[in-house]
Amino acid sequence: MSNNSYTTVFASGFEIIDEIQFQKTRVDGMEWSPDGTILAMYEKWESYLFWNIDQKSIDYRFINAAPNGISWSSDCTMMAISTIDGIQIHDLSQESSPRNPELIVNQLNRWDESHGLHGKVEGMAWLLDNKSVLILNSGGRLLMWDIYSGEVQQIHVLNGGHTPLNLALSPTKSLAALNIRSMPIQIIDLETNIVLSQLDGHFGPISYLDWSSDERYLAAGSWDNSVYIWDLVDECLVTRLDEAHDRVFCVRFSNDGKVLAAVSEDNVIRVWRCHDWEQVAQVPEFTGGLRGGVAFHPFNPIMAAGSDGGAKIRLWKYRH
Repeated sequence: MSNNSYTTVFASGFEIIDEIQFQKTRVDGMEWSPDGTILAMYEKWESYLFWNIDQKSIDYRFINAAPNGISWSSDCTMMAISTIDGIQIHDLSQESSPRNPELIVNQLNRWDESHGLHGKVEGMAWLLDNKSVLILNSGGRLLMWDIYSGEVQQIHVLNGGHTPLNLALSPTKSLAALNIRSMPIQIIDLETNIVLSQLDGHFGPISYLDWSSDERYLAAGSWDNSVYIWDLVDECLVTRLDEAHDRVFCVRFSNDGKVLAAVSEDNVIRVWRCHDWEQVAQVPEFTGGLRGGVAFHPFNPIMAAGSDGGAKIRLWKYRH
């Protein structure tokens, strides 16, 4: 058991190696850059932040709308930012300023019906070409947006529900997993737009989806206080992890494929070992609740986790 002034980890093999503290900001989400040098975070007050892992410095980048999601291009040159009004693409080589028009490469506005977005952005992810973004909108439409031509192509439609809607792109970016509420999760081949499989058997609405690095497993966090693990090769439910005492709102596989973390509304991060799905850690939060979810470093055994109501981010090193 290891302790600091705020947090107790009920497991061995986890230790805090760094902490990012904010005076006014409350982080709502985070993503590591694909090269592992920057942790990008977003908050509700019209900005997103870059924390450099080597320099330990924070760079605030401002936009003209409150963000609710971010996604890196694979070459780390651009950032897709979803807001209540639509989606913006930012050129990260440009100086961040609300009055710098060169910062925004392109944008889709949900109120402009000529663009074809037709609803709020519920999920997004870059494709490998770094010029196309996959978007799931609030109407259940899966769209592909060419950020340079502006063309929006509809490739699939989910029917029969409302939020939450979820989209997760496979590591090779060839497959998409998506669903609405407690309806079956659909796995779609993005080259053919064919539904390859449907995964059914959840007892509550799904709140988050994530792929394992080898694309064999899909984790689904649920409002029924559970995490479902699906085997995509055998198309079967492997296990249901039901240790949470409240709704699960974030699930993430580590990039080395060794552990899975889930954040729930009982203010506990739980971590399971993937080879036997044994729970190996609980990180309870006593100082205002977990916000921001978790994000695993792309190369190193490091987990970034929101803490203190999003007022700080802790970096945990794990050994499993």
